[in-house]
Amino acid sequence: MSRFILRYSGAGTALPELTERLREIAGIKVLDSSARMFLLEGSQPDLDRAVKDIAGWQLIPESFTPLPDPRPKLGRRAARTT
Repeated sequence: MSRFILRYSGAGTALPELTERLREIAGIKVLDSSARMFLLEGSQPDLDRAVKDIAGWQLIPESFTPLPDPRPKLGRRAARTT
């Protein structure tokens, strides 16, 4: 199972009944939600079918950006030749 972000990009507010609609679809699990976004788990074909007829929503695969190392290492000095 993959995780996806369903994001509302339309004007105004999102459909309040969409939460219940997504929870009723077999194979889709709502992990988290806000007024304009959902974090979903399921297969992409199932999610595509669930949101294809809803205008203003974008389905985006979840991605992670690694954090930089908070303790950078000093570079090694080049060996001197004399």
